[in-house]
Amino acid sequence: MSNDKVLFYIYTTISCNLSCVHCYVPSSPNFVIKNELSTEEFKKIIDFAERRKVREIRLTGGEPLIRKDILDIINYAISKNIFVTIETNGLLIDNNFLNSIKDLSKVYVSVSLDGPKEVHEKIRGKDTFERVLGSLYLLKEYKVNRTIITTLVEKKWIYDEKFNEFVKLIQDLSPNLWYVHVWVSPAGRGKLIKTNIYDIYNAIKLLYSLRIRLKLNIVLNVPPAVIPEEFTEHMLNDNLLNLGCRFWRIAGFSSNGNVSICHRFTLFPEMRAGNLRNSSLDDIFNHKLLNIRKTKLKGICGKCLIRDLCNGFCRADAYEYYRDFNAPHPLCQLFYENGLFNKNFIVREEDEERDSS
Repeated sequence: MSNDKVLFYIYTTISCNLSCVHCYVPSSPNFVIKNELSTEEFKKIIDFAERRKVREIRLTGGEPLIRKDILDIINYAISKNIFVTIETNGLLIDNNFLNSIKDLSKVYVSVSLDGPKEVHEKIRGKDTFERVLGSLYLLKEYKVNRTIITTLVEKKWIYDEKFNEFVKLIQDLSPNLWYVHVWVSPAGRGKLIKTNIYDIYNAIKLLYSLRIRLKLNIVLNVPPAVIPEEFTEHMLNDNLLNLGCRFWRIAGFSSNGNVSICHRFTLFPEMRAGNLRNSSLDDIFNHKLLNIRKTKLKGICGKCLIRDLCNGFCRADAYEYYRDFNAPHPLCQLFYENGLFNKNFIVREEDEERDSS
């Protein structure tokens, strides 16, 4: 059993207090599965993480804060000197929650804020914007490490004055990172979101230029090779360039105990390494799925000069789209087929011949 995992990504629950239009699970207040992991079973995962010297657990959902025992889970991980990241819609963050965490320096909170009020509430529902904003200002007051996650379900508004106002709001909230999903993962309700590939390209171009001009800590959730060619030189010295998830350093857990390469792969029965209720975690982590180290990338990703840096970016996106772990990332392939892929990163025939000789 290798010991190189540094992150456990865990669905704490599939239930949620919202029904966001792009959710890849897809969660909602009415979506409930029976027999989700108990507090003691979560502690079993955390004990295993401590033994394997895992540095971080990431709690997602659904909405993790709707679990009545979420503070027990967070504080138990902190007691084991494990860093905790919480991915939340922000509605349930309050003074009581923050004051109940043993050590806020060991907590990182990622909160979704998808645009100004009308944009955010079209995605997440009525009366959510002000509540999330209040939570974000509270996190700022408590000096909690935090990321704002913005998903551009629609893109027309980023060319309006309202986008400039939203950027000013982000600056005032002063997150450690502003993480922007320029495209929606083709999973769950996200499959119903249709986006023109050129709209994605133009959004990337706008956001990357904005980041350079305003020196914002924007992380674009796109493979590096789809960032337009004009930014190539800047990318070479970009310490916030998103190089993907390093899937071999991760393990994922579903809310009912299934284990896979990452949390999203637990949604596919054929990609599960086992269930902690049926097998020991030691045995599960010996499974071949949790010991994949390299991909034999296909399509444009197999012809990309930086394939060994990004490793195909998000393998769950590729699997969702093609049902093939080694498939190209769908965004890279679509960009390539439409002439938008960064040509500086395409392996030339003479380079391939030289490498094979």
